Amino acid sequence: MGAILDIFRNNAFNVVSLTAAINKLPYMPTRIGDLGLFTEKGITTTMATVEERDGKLGLLTTRARAVMNQVDTIGRRKMRAFAVPHVPINEEVLADQVQNMRAFGTADTMETVAMAVNERLQNMKNWIDTTKEFFRIGSLQGILYDGDATTVLYNWFTEFGITQTTINFDFTSFNPFTAPAAPTLTSTASGSLTGTYYYKVTFVTANGETQGGTEANTGAITSKEVALSNIPIGPTGTLYRNIYRSTASGGSGSEHFLIQISDNTTTTYTDNTADASLGTTAVPTVSNIPGAPVNTGVMDMKAQATKIIRAIEDALGVTLYRNIRVICGNAFWDNFINHPSVVHAYERWLMAGDTGTGGSFFRKQQRQQLNRQGDSVTPGGFEFAGIYWENYRGHIGSTYFVADKSAIAFPEGSPDLFIEHNAPAPFIETVNTMGLPYYAKQEPLRFGLGIELHAEANPLPICTRPGALIALTQTAP
Repeated sequence: MGAILDIFRNNAFNVVSLTAAINKLPYMPTRIGDLGLFTEKGITTTMATVEERDGKLGLLTTRARAVMNQVDTIGRRKMRAFAVPHVPINEEVLADQVQNMRAFGTADTMETVAMAVNERLQNMKNWIDTTKEFFRIGSLQGILYDGDATTVLYNWFTEFGITQTTINFDFTSFNPFTAPAAPTLTSTASGSLTGTYYYKVTFVTANGETQGGTEANTGAITSKEVALSNIPIGPTGTLYRNIYRSTASGGSGSEHFLIQISDNTTTTYTDNTADASLGTTAVPTVSNIPGAPVNTGVMDMKAQATKIIRAIEDALGVTLYRNIRVICGNAFWDNFINHPSVVHAYERWLMAGDTGTGGSFFRKQQRQQLNRQGDSVTPGGFEFAGIYWENYRGHIGSTYFVADKSAIAFPEGSPDLFIEHNAPAPFIETVNTMGLPYYAKQEPLRFGLGIELHAEANPLPICTRPGALIALTQTAP
């Protein structure tokens, strides 16, 4: 027994070898890690420091010649220090767990024990990697939470004394082709209309017409004209509006075509049309605009994207970036990809490219598929309005790393924007050494019953310009 357990004192199981082993193990797929956003930097202390130079640009006022005007153009430097989180995990390899895996008649079972140790190390690394991903996505959203998903370790906006920019998305307002509201009716003198008249309005697009809107009626009138005001104006994509009216005795729901207003700006019309002059077309009871209203709302979403781009560029100042990415929660993503302007953009792309088949668009999954490995399927997403959008997949139990109705926009390719400091482990042999991404160590259990494995990471992911992290929220639906 003693001879077998002596292998744990072999050089293959010291802190250097074990740490090297855990660093060489396959990296568990994690989206933020795969994006390579955070530049990992080892530090020799347990405190990470960030230096800020709060420079300002302003306007100068004119002065008489030869009069010197003192302006402080060099911002004061600030040094901030942050304690690096310590993330440890322990496992055990018991002698009985490897006892029956020894080769018959031998006492040196290093290869078999090494397999058991590596298996444990892999499991421990997976736990650490999941925690690192949680830390990174938290810092990406501006708040670094502990593993309980409640305790705030650092709020980067508070630490840097800024307020996060939030852009709201009300997706219901972007799918506007519903039945119009009712117009306002006023009877006037000296007309030819006698009876009770009912009116409805529809919106007309290049692809069809909505159902009749909310009904309005005049009540009983005698020898009057009917002045319509507050005729609803349709959303972007409305070409015309049709007005339907009943005959004097037709009653509610019997409206027929009265007139087409050939613009989307006029809000008044005076009606003195005889019943016999009404059209034969009855008011539509259902919309015939196919599917998503493909010609609508394009500028609405592009305007939201422009807000994001401007907010990020304002926060970065003169700092260059490569592109902007938005990582979306599930509900936010579902509403985004079904937004009329996104559908419209796809259909325009379909007409202009891909030989008119759309095959590559349909073959490429438009969301991330972390569980598909070893094939040609790349993480999903697509570019729209100058921004790359993708659905983030990641949660532990009921804790979703990106909230259902939210998203985060951030720049990529800016130097030292995202940094992950790795502090050294609290071992004698690692004091004041450069920190590594992972550490592993072992200790014999009492009475030689096995070995205890210890693995840890000491990461602190920081966004050095948190003003460039733009929160996107969904208030409706």
